Amino acid sequence: MTLLHPSGVFAAVRKSIADPRTADEVRLPVRVDGEVTLLSPDGAFAALYGPSADEAVGVEVWRSAIRAAQTEGGPYGPWRLLLIWLALPRLSGAVYRVCTRMRAVRADVEAEVVTAFLEVLPSLDPDLPEAATVLLRTARSRAWRYARSLKGLVPVGYIEDLVHDGRHPGADAEEGADGADGAQGRTVEVVRPDGLAGLRAPLRFTVSAERLEGARSGASVARPELGAPLRRSKRPGRGRWTGAVPPRLDGRRP
Repeated sequence: MTLLHPSGVFAAVRKSIADPRTADEVRLPVRVDGEVTLLSPDGAFAALYGPSADEAVGVEVWRSAIRAAQTEGGPYGPWRLLLIWLALPRLSGAVYRVCTRMRAVRADVEAEVVTAFLEVLPSLDPDLPEAATVLLRTARSRAWRYARSLKGLVPVGYIEDLVHDGRHPGADAEEGADGADGAQGRTVEVVRPDGLAGLRAPLRFTVSAERLEGARSGASVARPELGAPLRRSKRPGRGRWTGAVPPRLDGRRP
């Protein structure tokens, strides 16, 4: 059984307990007035939080739920899920306060709470009247410690978006290095010559890094495929031919 859920561990636990198959399989034995009664998850929840909840019966519910959860070998067996589900009303408020005051991510805080819950469970004595209180207090303290350890850090939900964000540090150096298809390239600028004759406006061409290798070695970067744009940009009528295309190899955008 897995607890991966986009809304967090608490939502996954609620979803699992709400499964009709879980409700049919899980019956919590609780001693009430000298007799053992099998309670469904809803019945155990009502015994703790319902309008007719009794403190003595609540102690028995916690004792039975803790003992049943301790007998399981796996971390997310049905009895452990039931124990966590019964504690959610007393844990959700603490998680909300931690996330609000410390600006922590709720899913992470919930995971820390459940982890602390399961870590202290094996060493807990279910016969102690305050066993549930110890369990819940440990989980709440873990949530606050975790949130304080993150103080000063800014949570990022989608770290992969940073490489597409032009505002992150180093973006100026990276921008223009890769084309749309992932190929490296540089930007070539055609400088408008002074005087009446010449280009109407500056032209900019983006070419691959391989095509600029010749320019780095001193070769001309004028190529046949650039002839058509240059001819179209030439002023009509008289004027001198502009064919020099000085490359900008400093990596900066024009």
